[in-house]
Amino acid sequence: MFNFIGELWRKVFPKKPPARRRMVLRLSPEAVERLEQVRREDGSPDRAEVVRRSLRFYEWYLQQIAQEGWTLRLAKDGEPVREVEIKF
Repeated sequence: MFNFIGELWRKVFPKKPPARRRMVLRLSPEAVERLEQVRREDGSPDRAEVVRRSLRFYEWYLQQIAQEGWTLRLAKDGEPVREVEIKF
């Protein structure tokens, strides 16, 4: 009886893939401190957000390399735009 109910439940309410996945990163104490320092300076709510933003930036960087572009234009509120050459 319970097996039938469980099967029926899974058919009616199929499992959705999780919206987020948990990962474990093994970082040195120095790397963790750098990550935490960036989090504090950036005002990110947690270290995972710093990693997500860093990943987006790195994806952009790889696209620029593929397109042979090296210029990043930076601007703060009310300040003039300046160009920065980025090389890793």
